[in-house]
Amino acid sequence: MSERQIGNGCGVKCRLQCHESFSRDTRPETFEKFWSIGDVNQQRQFITDHVHRRCSKKSRIVHSYSLNMCDKHIRVCKVFFLETLGIKEGTIYGACQKVDSSGIVAHIL
Repeated sequence: MSERQIGNGCGVKCRLQCHESFSRDTRPETFEKFWSIGDVNQQRQFITDHVHRRCSKKSRIVHSYSLNMCDKHIRVCKVFFLETLGIKEGTIYGACQKVDSSGIVAHIL
C-alpha cells in the first residue's frame, strides 16, 4: 500500500472556490493534523465533525463538507475535502454509518 499523500484539490472552476479560502500552507497542516491522530476512531470522528448530512426536498441525503481555517469551519467541495485529507469517498460513508444519534462515532476495539 502506498503512503498517504495530499491531492491537488479542486480546480479553478469549482463553484465554492476552495483554493481561494485556503493558503498553500493550510492544506498540508490539515493533512498532517488528520493523519497524526493515529487512531481510526478519532479519525472517523474528525470526518463526521466536518461532514454535515441533511435531507433534501427529494428525500435524498445531501452531504456538505467543511475544513477548519483560523478556528472556523469553511465550506469546501467534496473533491477538495477528500484530496486535502488524502482519503477516498468510501471512508466518509463508512464513518457516517458508525455515528450514533448523539453524533459520536461508535468505537471499534
